[in-house]
Amino acid sequence: MRPILHDRQTERLGVVLLVAFVVVSSFSCHTESSSPESCEQFKERKVSSVPFEELIKRGAQCLSTEDEAVLGRAQTQVLLGIPEGETVAQLLASEKSLESQAATFELPHIPQESKANTTVPDTFDPINPNVQRSPVFIYAAESDGSVNKERPIATGFFVGISATGNRLLRVFVTARHVINRTWADCPDDNPRQVYLRFNLKPGDSSAKSGVAYERLDVTSFYQPEDNNIDVAVSIVSRSMMPNLDKYDTAPIWISLFATDDELQSLKIGDQLYTSGLVPSSAGLKKNNPSFTYVTLSNLPTEPLPSFCAQGADPKLLKVWGLAPNLAEGRSGSPIFKTRNRRLNGTLHSGPVLVGVQSMATKDGGVSGMTTLSDVYKTIQGATREISGLDFQRGFR
Repeated sequence: MRPILHDRQTERLGVVLLVAFVVVSSFSCHTESSSPESCEQFKERKVSSVPFEELIKRGAQCLSTEDEAVLGRAQTQVLLGIPEGETVAQLLASEKSLESQAATFELPHIPQESKANTTVPDTFDPINPNVQRSPVFIYAAESDGSVNKERPIATGFFVGISATGNRLLRVFVTARHVINRTWADCPDDNPRQVYLRFNLKPGDSSAKSGVAYERLDVTSFYQPEDNNIDVAVSIVSRSMMPNLDKYDTAPIWISLFATDDELQSLKIGDQLYTSGLVPSSAGLKKNNPSFTYVTLSNLPTEPLPSFCAQGADPKLLKVWGLAPNLAEGRSGSPIFKTRNRRLNGTLHSGPVLVGVQSMATKDGGVSGMTTLSDVYKTIQGATREISGLDFQRGFR
């Protein structure tokens, strides 16, 4: 009977060893299949595949101190939307590019002073490169949604808002009646989309033309609750226009918005200037914004009847009057006034945004300008859910 007992003990021992082997083998296979990703694999990981907090933790292990900080500052980009499939490496590269543009942009924030120095007369410097680079031409869309390259309709421009971490948020601004024809009592229907036409940067060897078109859905526009304000804005994220950095356009920084004191100092007879679309001379291979002076002709305290087109019903708008009347394609153009501001103790003269071109009056002799105050409030309304934005106008 002993040999039989021994055989049973041996059998039990064999079973135990077999189970142990299976467990160890299983553990080994699991360990091999879940081995930590390499840092190179991490950099090729899609940003949208994991929570941003997890990217930050992994970045602390794989990135340099500088790149780790860049990744942290890129959170605003991720929240606003990034192109589908963008990797960590691509996100870092785009963030560095945006920060480089913000650091070298020609219209920096202006340090804070108590008030603008108004004792020195204005010296006009209107042909500022950024006055000419800021306008973007707006084109109509065909019924099938494609661009109608033969129909330029209006002007717009981008506003640059600094965010936490030296970030730049772009907001596109134009006149409300350009994208909401029903609101303005225009005879034609509301568009579903419009196209923005940009100049390409000089030296772009890949370009077949000197311009590029980007579609912008009308549903992306924020419109003010006040029914008498002719302005609309759209937050343009990188997911909406991934190639925006390739275009030769200059956003107007919030810091170059006129302050309340600067707006209140404007008076009838002041000379302002603007640059925008004149449809007959828009250009074929390049946007050709047309520069012109206008005079502030009246400062009404009540809405003025304005007209989208001949024969249209009047629309009461909160605008200031400009003379002479501006061409129809200039609707949405930025309007500037040269101001003196101190920068590091030295007085500088340059363009300050005071309003946006609106519609004309009935007799056609005067154009309306939506004042900067209403533009500013509209942008604040559109971006109210985004934290870390710097809305400081004027002096710092």
